[in-house]
Amino acid sequence: MESYCRIAVGIIYFFQMAALIYSYQRTNDKKILYDSARESRLLFIVRVIWVYAIIASICVYILFPDSLRWGELHLGNSVRIVGMIAGIASDLLVVWILVSLGKNISAALKIRDGQRLVTEGPYRYVRHPLYSAGIPLFLSIALISSNWFLGVIGIGFQFFVMLVRTPLEEKMLLEHFGDEYRSYIENTGAHFPKFNAGRVKPI
Repeated sequence: MESYCRIAVGIIYFFQMAALIYSYQRTNDKKILYDSARESRLLFIVRVIWVYAIIASICVYILFPDSLRWGELHLGNSVRIVGMIAGIASDLLVVWILVSLGKNISAALKIRDGQRLVTEGPYRYVRHPLYSAGIPLFLSIALISSNWFLGVIGIGFQFFVMLVRTPLEEKMLLEHFGDEYRSYIENTGAHFPKFNAGRVKPI
């Protein structure tokens, strides 16, 4: 079972990485990952280091699992299978997000010529679903691997991005789209759906 879990973690995680890289390469971004006008160099460096730390941790678990035994949760096989199902669902969610974004995705905090405000698909309910989608991904990885460290380092990164990067992105989008984005804010949640009288509020 352990070997299947390591394979599952690799497939689920690196599928999302590949999907993101493919989506970025389809744009006319010219591989610009940093825009000093929007994001401080320190924030950029912290993000990059954290991402590489996550990738390294996943690789260590897959190739040298005994090195991470100190973070073991001792979960049963049924829980780990639930984690696999959740991981597949997370992958499908990210595909839905990326398809909805199309070429409007950007790794840097910048607006390209001709970029439009996406309000279809998951963006009908959430303004930054790509950030919050990482939470179920790393929760599933923690369950599959039965290792709390892999969950903490990944979910911690997602919350870091949500808390630090989202305000910068919101400010940029408000400056560019103006009243259209203000109306969008009123009807959607930043990272999770906005509920109105117990119901999800679509735009």
